This record gives sequence, C-alpha cells and structure tokens, in this order.
Amino acid sequence: MHGFFYIGVLNLKDGFPLVEFKDLTFRKPDLQINFIKALIDQGISFLDMEMAHEMNSLQLQLENSPYPFVFYFFKGRQTLLMVVSEKYNKTIFNLMEQIVMEFEHEIDLSSENDMQKEKIVELTIKNLAGNLSQFLIPSFLIPEINPNALFDSFSSFFAQNDDGSVIYDLIDGSWTLSDIFERVEIDQKLVNEIIFNLWVNDLIYFRFHYYDWDVFEGLQNNKNYLEDGNPNNVALINKYNSNKIIRVIQLCQDPISYKEILGQLDITRTKLNKYMSELIFLKIIEKKPMIPHFSHISEDIVPLLSMQGFSDEDFYIFKKLESNLDGKVCLDDVALEIQRDSIKIKKLLDKYNAAIKIID
Repeated sequence: MHGFFYIGVLNLKDGFPLVEFKDLTFRKPDLQINFIKALIDQGISFLDMEMAHEMNSLQLQLENSPYPFVFYFFKGRQTLLMVVSEKYNKTIFNLMEQIVMEFEHEIDLSSENDMQKEKIVELTIKNLAGNLSQFLIPSFLIPEINPNALFDSFSSFFAQNDDGSVIYDLIDGSWTLSDIFERVEIDQKLVNEIIFNLWVNDLIYFRFHYYDWDVFEGLQNNKNYLEDGNPNNVALINKYNSNKIIRVIQLCQDPISYKEILGQLDITRTKLNKYMSELIFLKIIEKKPMIPHFSHISEDIVPLLSMQGFSDEDFYIFKKLESNLDGKVCLDDVALEIQRDSIKIKKLLDKYNAAIKIID
C-alpha cells in the first residue's frame, strides 16, 4: 500500500475541513472527487458522531471510479480525522488515533485566527509526516525538484525552516530518502516533515531509480523538441548547455533500455538521470511498465529453496508477490505496495527462476 487519496482534519462543530490534502500518492491519479460530498451522497453523515464512534472504516465503490475506496475515521474531542485509501490496513487506525491525540493536545478550536490556522496546518503536516511516512513516502524513492516550482516558493519555505536548505541541497536526483537520512545530522522525523511539506506544496516530486533493464519510449509530443530552432528544442539545449538531451529524445523514438541509451552516449549516469527525469516530467518520453510473472510456491519446494539460500525475508516477499503479481501489475506498483525497492524484487525473482531451473 502506498499513499492516500485524501486526508482531512474536520471540525466536529460543522464538518468543515480545517486542513485537507488530496492525491497523496506516487501515481497522482487526479480523481477530482469530493470525498466528503461522496459520503453525503451515500447517505452517510460523518457529523453523526454515534456512527463515527462505532465505525472506524468503511469501503465504498463510487460510480465511474477505477478504484474501491476505504474510508477511515477517528473521532477526537474537537476534530474528526478522515483518511481515504485504496486498501484496508489495520495499522492505519492506530496511527490515526496517535495523530488526533497529538494534534488536539496543542490545538484549541475555540479561538480562531490566522495564526491559529497556520498552526493547524503546521501541526497536521508534522503529525502526518511523523506517523504515516511509511505509507506516504517509501524511503527507496528519489525526490526531485519540481521544474515548475518558483524560486520564491523555496525562499519562503526556507525562511520558515532553518533545516530546509540542508535537505534541499541533497535533492539533486542522486539520493533516495534513505540516503538523505544517512547524510544529514537531523532527526529523521524532522526530515520526513520537511520532505512531506515540500511535496504537498508541489515543490518536489518522487521517482524510482532508473535501472539498466528499464525501457523508455517517446510520446507523441516529442516531435517539437526534435526540430532544430524550435523554441522547445532551444530551451532544453540552453538549460543543460548541451544537445545530448535532444539525442536522448532521438534514441527514444523506439523502445530502448536505459543500458542501451547509456552505451550510445558519452555521459555519466548522474547526467543521464537528470535528462530522463526532465523528459519524463515534461511528458516527452515515458518509462514502459515492466510486468513480471510469478506463480504460487508449493510447500514441497520451500525446503529446497531454503537450501539454495533463500531467507525468511525472501519468503515474506514471495507471499506478498503471490497476491500482487497477476500478469497485470507492473513491478514499480508492486514495489510501492509491499514497500520494497523494485531492484530487490527483480533480483529475488531472477534468483528464484534460477533456483527453480536447478531444482527441476
């Protein structure tokens, strides 16, 4: 499970959101759904506190939605925390209780002013980042600066957060969140808070590692970027002071692997990663989904796999894979679902296939 479609802190007096966040997922599906209205349309009143007290989760399939939605509720003294995700997870409700307790310990809604509103947003971000970071931002993802973010937005953010600039300096497309944790002498909860704050304000986005097996292909709008003298073409060349980024677009006219691109350019991985991130963000190229296949492991070969060096952690991942790899789900989505980097899953599948050949 990764991310949430909606998180809102609602005032118990009137049901109005004090603060809310939408599309807190890696894929950003942009569903344009008013989840509060959706509940009302289903005849469910979250202001009915007897109901909220008795029911901590509810699953709904809304019309014209590709996803089932699981609504979680936790009622405090002054607020109701509502979280919407795709799948049920029993851990979520306990974490929500912690969030509401920490939030209401520092907030008094009887006094409403601009400073109070700022404090509500600040505390919500702090508590969400501190308690739900494992679901919101997997540590194997790489944060990237949003090319559309304005410099003034960063300046304003850093003016309010002394440690923000330290984190910002490490967001260059080279480091995962786990790497950043290791490279700063800042409490991990605070790092999560800063990263989450940058994310919800659209100052950064996240991506996976680019691996040698990844395959990329150009999208229809890449033609403009290939025309010499075209403003889009010139802008990219000027930004990177090199026409190699245009060469990457040319190479991606047909499906091509990361390894093949690297082999045809005199370029470092770091520089190529920057080009790939820019081109994917601009929707000039896309990374093709890798669809792995995996079948059920029968009990009789478990001892044989153990003899081949498979660990308890490996078998845990196998169990997770069985319910996620159905020939339709891509490797990256599985990685987000089971909270393991895609390279770990890929290597484990390769190791498993090699072991099966030996056993057979």
